Amino acid sequence: MSGANKTTYKNEYVQCDVEFLMSGNIRITGRVANPTSFVQMSIFAAKQVDRMMNYSGSGLPFPCAAVAFDNSPNNKVIDKSGLIDAEFKYPNGYYLSDAKEKVPPSIFISLTEPGKKPFYVHFKLPDPLPLRTLGYRPNHQGPLYYAMKEGLVPIASAQDTMMNYAAAKVMYDLA
Repeated sequence: MSGANKTTYKNEYVQCDVEFLMSGNIRITGRVANPTSFVQMSIFAAKQVDRMMNYSGSGLPFPCAAVAFDNSPNNKVIDKSGLIDAEFKYPNGYYLSDAKEKVPPSIFISLTEPGKKPFYVHFKLPDPLPLRTLGYRPNHQGPLYYAMKEGLVPIASAQDTMMNYAAAKVMYDLA
């Protein structure tokens, strides 16, 4: 996550501040510009990270938008004043339908003008788990994705090996 405690997002439709809380949640405050132009306004985000203890792993991005938003507690209707005040659990990322392109944790604001379909304002949040993926990362294919680190990490104590693996993952984008 960002070292800053608060980030501001602004475009022609919305201005909001996102505060990163010590609890791991986010607080979104702000306003919709010209709220009387819209018949419906809402703010939403994907569910929080799944922390599981199984073979698949913990903290993985969701496989698709349908899973990411299904029963998400991160949604709120914005009233006619256009003022935004919501506290969400930090959302997880998810993959688009091609299963290769990852959408990082994000906040979406849905705005509907009279007689039109809604359009969405998208604000990307910092990704606290950028190395978690469901498959090979785009710049790595095949067994070298896992095997390359064997030549990079020297034989050492268990703790040194763990620290060297962690450094190799970050430095070389390895699994």
